[in-house]
Amino acid sequence: MIRIAQTGDVKNIVKLIQFYMNDIVISESGRCHFSEEIISSLLDRKDVHYYVYEEAGSLCAVIAYKEPNHVLHFFVDHAFKGTGLGRCLWGFMEAELMKQNVENITVNSSVYAQPIYEKFGFNTVSKMVEEHGLRFIPMLKNMNKN
Repeated sequence: MIRIAQTGDVKNIVKLIQFYMNDIVISESGRCHFSEEIISSLLDRKDVHYYVYEEAGSLCAVIAYKEPNHVLHFFVDHAFKGTGLGRCLWGFMEAELMKQNVENITVNSSVYAQPIYEKFGFNTVSKMVEEHGLRFIPMLKNMNKN
């Protein structure tokens, strides 16, 4: 079940993200971007839409975007890799963005996730960037392409 993330989900969101930290974070300042305090503050923001996928009472995946069109978080529990759960959650968020008639979607992808985003129709827009303690590849999906 996909639902809006709640304050009570924060510890489980942080726990889910931990598996991916070494692919994203290059310094302690980067690690702070995924703290309970930061995740809680994202849930409180009106311009951030944060969703979780929950099954049998367990949080299995998270996805969030910042208005108008930037994907902030998209993490699937490693135990669910290859099950279609990520594609399901992505389809949900993309439908939400389509309701707002966005022309494109942006994401700062990890190296690990780059091929996944490419399957979703994203293109790399620059080489790898290292800033704010994070390592990522800026990507863009044009929503007007078929």
